[in-house]
Amino acid sequence: RPSDGLAMGFARMSAGRTSVIIDAAPPPKGRASFDAHASTLAFELTSGRRPLLSNCGSGANFGEEWRRAGRATPSHSTLCLEGYSSARLSGGDGARAEFFSDVPSHVPVEISQAPDGIRFQGGHDGWLKTHGLTHARTLELTFDGRGMVGEDLLVCLEEADKKRFAEVQENALEPGVLFQIRFHIHP
Repeated sequence: RPSDGLAMGFARMSAGRTSVIIDAAPPPKGRASFDAHASTLAFELTSGRRPLLSNCGSGANFGEEWRRAGRATPSHSTLCLEGYSSARLSGGDGARAEFFSDVPSHVPVEISQAPDGIRFQGGHDGWLKTHGLTHARTLELTFDGRGMVGEDLLVCLEEADKKRFAEVQENALEPGVLFQIRFHIHP
């Protein structure tokens, strides 16, 4: 029987031998964010005891630059917008430079039944200030755990968001918004 749930900022879907863990909360700010990652809506998938999709790890063993890179959105299995992380470091000096100062503040999440399995729906406003965009993600896992589909959307929800997005478009070198959706395959 498939199971789903929310606990401690993570959502979990499982069916058959497949488990999916989704980062379903905003990262902390200030001192509490020293080891936090900009991974809102990222997911990891395992089949039995074997990881299939994961993240790049903390990078801490390779020095501070790798540690910062490991905490950034591109190091996680999620959508990344024009190289901007969904949460950004403070830019200060010393230890303060390692704290998040700008994080998603609104992360609605819902887990429900899909016609053939379990559905996760979530969103975050991590690019609202920079681009006027909200990221929405839907993931569905079949009852037997053998199939998974997903959809990512970037949307402007309010008139002010549309105005901000239009400003970004006016200043862009090319029309449109560059984005990547990464799926980090476990070694």
